[in-house]
Amino acid sequence: GMGSFSFRLSFGMIYLLNGILGSTASYRHSPKNLLSKVFRRPMRFMSSKQRSMFRCLSSGKISKDSQGIGYILGIETSCDDTCAAIVSHDRQVLSEARKSQFEIHSKWGGVVPNLAQDAHRDAIEEVVNEAIKNANVPESSISGVAVTVGPGLSPCLQVGVRYARRVSARLGVPLVPVHHMEAHALAVQITETDVEFPFVTLLVSGGHNLLLLAHGLGNYTELGTTADDSLGEAYDKVARLLGLDLSRGGGPVLEELAKEGNPKKYPFKVPMRQKKGDCHFSFAGLKTATRMCIEANLGENNFPNLGDLKEVKADIAASFQEVAIRHLEDRTRRALDWAKQENSGIKHLVLSGGVASNLEVRKRLAQLASDVGMELKCPPINYCTDNGAMVAWAGIQNMREGLWLPPPSLNKEILDGQADEYVDVNPRWPLGVKHWKYDGSKPIKSSKKKKSRMSLTEETRLRWSAP
Repeated sequence: GMGSFSFRLSFGMIYLLNGILGSTASYRHSPKNLLSKVFRRPMRFMSSKQRSMFRCLSSGKISKDSQGIGYILGIETSCDDTCAAIVSHDRQVLSEARKSQFEIHSKWGGVVPNLAQDAHRDAIEEVVNEAIKNANVPESSISGVAVTVGPGLSPCLQVGVRYARRVSARLGVPLVPVHHMEAHALAVQITETDVEFPFVTLLVSGGHNLLLLAHGLGNYTELGTTADDSLGEAYDKVARLLGLDLSRGGGPVLEELAKEGNPKKYPFKVPMRQKKGDCHFSFAGLKTATRMCIEANLGENNFPNLGDLKEVKADIAASFQEVAIRHLEDRTRRALDWAKQENSGIKHLVLSGGVASNLEVRKRLAQLASDVGMELKCPPINYCTDNGAMVAWAGIQNMREGLWLPPPSLNKEILDGQADEYVDVNPRWPLGVKHWKYDGSKPIKSSKKKKSRMSLTEETRLRWSAP
């Protein structure tokens, strides 16, 4: 470690340096003169062996021998589920373990970061040990520890990274940082072995709405994002306004109710129909229109009798879902056109994230993909939401490319869990670079609220250009 000395670097080439210089390293996006800043001051503090290793890391010339990869432990704590899994290099998921925090947060109407952090701390040792035990393989066969380092809730990410560093140090195996959204994008490959780069991916969850062209590992073009809310967030809000039982999550219960309703009963307006120059999403207006419909039809002044109550709720749910999916179809169709113009050989549209478990969404997007000569691919439903297997699989691919950290050197107190170390995580970490057709005239809410770090794609391309 380097004590209190802290400098700013970037992931692909430089997040790796964290294992050499200690956990105080943090990162900044300044690609123009990043290399000169990196090599100027920190090198003075390194031994000759460390200098040699850093030059190797920054140039990307790390061992890419995947033959030595046996099993990878994946750890996921970016939000409100504590997850772990053991996955082999040939895509076999040996074990999975998960601890949900739904009951902790349900009464607050959303995830409370401090409560989530405490719950992760309480659960992570049990979850990881369960995954290792159920894999029924010796610990010595674990070749690396992959962990989500961002994006996500900072207090939650820190719990996973700290524990992963302890396991890495104890087993003496590499530590593999993983981008949460890339893990979602690649999860389909665990079971769909024919999905290869390039492909288009639609990541739809409670916190994200992204359309991406995936060129390769760590290399993505952003085709569209949300101007306000994600679809998963809108599903949860509407389910709550309808007074549904949220014990299984807002999305699944709303989808189930919508099957019994008339999707044409309430003609909500499809968002952004007039905006034909981009692939962005917006669900705030639809959410507001649905709320007003609920107040008008289920409010105190117009409350239906009990016999009609479920029918009215089902019609509202079906009408909301119909328009939400039509909006997904509109923007995804344009994104596929853009992608085809760039690479006519693209074969697959990949749907991932929590909303990918919605069967109506799958059916409609499968038809859309077929209409343009492509095929929809989705992960199994249990890999749509946050899970450890997707992190382990992304970690395997990163290890094959040499993107890993040596096991950290930790003192006994930290190794035994008696003290916490400072770790730097990436709560705001874009995945791709914007498409050249991107309409940048109006800033997107999600990218203007706070300054975020360089995207994973920019870091990957910077690593390629390193001497």
